[in-house]
Amino acid sequence: MADEKSIQVATAAATRELGSGDAAGGFGIYKYGYGYWVRVCTAIAVGVLFLAGSAWAWNQVQAISLPSKGHTLAVDAAGDAAELPTGQTIDLLGVNADNQQQVIGNATIMSAADRAVSIGKATMLNDHVLADARFLRPAAATAGAPAAPAVPIARITNVPVVQPVYVQAGVAGLIALVGLWTIFRYVGSKPSSVEFLIATDEEMRKVNWSTRKIIIDSTKVVVIATFLIAGLIFIFDAAMQWGIAKPIIGAGR
Repeated sequence: MADEKSIQVATAAATRELGSGDAAGGFGIYKYGYGYWVRVCTAIAVGVLFLAGSAWAWNQVQAISLPSKGHTLAVDAAGDAAELPTGQTIDLLGVNADNQQQVIGNATIMSAADRAVSIGKATMLNDHVLADARFLRPAAATAGAPAAPAVPIARITNVPVVQPVYVQAGVAGLIALVGLWTIFRYVGSKPSSVEFLIATDEEMRKVNWSTRKIIIDSTKVVVIATFLIAGLIFIFDAAMQWGIAKPIIGAGR
């Protein structure tokens, strides 16, 4: 009997030794096939954490203000912007304290549509900012020429150098790639961490899991015992109130 047990132990050790390297078709995974469920569950848990981090980074990057390559000026009236040719220089007008229009900067039209004008970097005067602009009009071709009618600006939108969604996708994708590398490194290829997971899987196989009947019977015992203990406490409490507290209170009166 002892010899059979020794043979079984030797056979298991030899099998383990054969699997100590990268098994064929194992994609470089250390001890491919050992500790399967513990390694899979660990990889899933780590993957969920990194996916949550990617989602968090996606929302955080959305709030970052990216450098601007220009702006889009939306106008109120349809057709007013379409008459402005590409390359046209326009004056940006603000409103002073006397409610009069005044030139606060100028810009060059990059493109024009029905209700919007895309401009390059605007040149502002006297410490004004683009947000102060309320009207736009074509710049006069010559000095002293009559000014064109001003077009009201309804909204100014920043045009970033890179679309925010690309930056969001890049940051989230980078975190996901780091997560994949971490999973492969510590769950798949690093001997020390893989040996720990394999040992955990072996210990889990030794656990004697309770059957459905045992769990139900144990639950019934706990519930019944809880009610019995609660009933005994209630009886003792009532007895103490009537046997001790009431005579004392009555004597005090």
